[in-house]
Amino acid sequence: MAKSDKRLLALKFRRQGWSIKHIARHLKVAKSTASIWCRDLVLTPRQKSVLVEKAIKAGHYGRMKGANYNKEKKEQITQFFKDEGIKKISIISDREFLISGLSLYWAEGSKKDKLSFVNTEPGMILFMYKWFSEVMGVKKEDFMPRIFINEIHRRALIRS
Repeated sequence: MAKSDKRLLALKFRRQGWSIKHIARHLKVAKSTASIWCRDLVLTPRQKSVLVEKAIKAGHYGRMKGANYNKEKKEQITQFFKDEGIKKISIISDREFLISGLSLYWAEGSKKDKLSFVNTEPGMILFMYKWFSEVMGVKKEDFMPRIFINEIHRRALIRS
């Protein structure tokens, strides 16, 4: 297509409210060229507002794209360190197992009449189950698991 034809198309597109960037991309010319071709055209207030809206949407899209990229990157880094941590501490000594269980019981266990451990994390509950049975010698039949639902959550459970 000849430059003069491209110029006429650029003017037509600009009258329709196209952005300079869009015109340049569509006609495969430099933005500066498209800008020079269209510089004498005056856009209506409506066309200007449409272009501003598109720019705002593009900015929002770019921010969301960047935020999603950062989120994925953070998740990858977190997963990497989680995997590395599992590799490094997957085998712990009997002493470390004893100390870990004591620490958790000290933080989350009941120290009154009964022996109990309260937590919402399934992995931690399994760890303490293993700790009570292997280290403390509590028999499997002596465990009495219970589920307590806070009143706030009970209402949500009833609604569903």
